[in-house]
Amino acid sequence: MRARVRASCFTGVLIGVLLGGTLFSPVDAGDMTFERALNARNEPQNWLLHHGNYEGHRFSRLTQINPGTVANLRVAFTVALGGLEGGGTRYKFGNLEATPIVEDGMLYVTDGWGAVYAVDVSSGTKGTFRWRFDPAVDKAWAGDVACCGVNNRGVALWQDKIISVSLDGRQQSDRREGLGTQGGRPGAGRDTHSRASCRARRGDRRRRRR
Repeated sequence: MRARVRASCFTGVLIGVLLGGTLFSPVDAGDMTFERALNARNEPQNWLLHHGNYEGHRFSRLTQINPGTVANLRVAFTVALGGLEGGGTRYKFGNLEATPIVEDGMLYVTDGWGAVYAVDVSSGTKGTFRWRFDPAVDKAWAGDVACCGVNNRGVALWQDKIISVSLDGRQQSDRREGLGTQGGRPGAGRDTHSRASCRARRGDRRRRRR
């Protein structure tokens, strides 16, 4: 347990790349479509799906990192994320368990509470925060009802939108360039499922179990 907490408390995303870093080279690919998701292997510079493809291979077709070059890998840069604070009475720490999504040199990743970070990694030598979306989770409530810790697995892309789910069960979606800032106001993403409705559905399930 202590080892897991230490890993969770490392507040950054470590990204090791070889010099040149074709993984982060920007390529204008347009909106996310079903056909594009089915053919994600044709965009090896991107990581568009949680497992890399629908088959769940988790295998990159990039060739810079191979048995002959892997010994040359070094940490290129780090970026510090938040979301490691606990909530409620059950969990003392949050976790970083999201799989980053990478598209056109932009990395999208979440912390345990469901805050979304957009990090420009196109240079391959540094990560620059473009925006952060905070869903304003009621941490005391969500921390007590969450089944398995303060965790989040990441975001999904669809058309020109980025979709995320916070720990209290709400779903947010907005344009990728506008989820974190809309009209200059941080965290103005569109909340498609209210906290009250999530609580009501959870209460209905409990009553049915009885």
